[in-house]
Amino acid sequence: MLARFFSRKFVLAVLASGVACGALFTGHMSGTEWLSAQGMILGVYGAANVAQKKGA
Repeated sequence: MLARFFSRKFVLAVLASGVACGALFTGHMSGTEWLSAQGMILGVYGAANVAQKKGA
């Protein structure tokens, strides 16, 4: 069960989200920009999951 959290897609999404959170809390990104970044990260992650499932 734990192994499914170590896929490259998931790790990259978590890393990108962490970078966005860091940018938000250090003042490099506004709240609106952070929401947009999270939407893009989750959108790309979801699209990659769908593409992988359809290709398998």
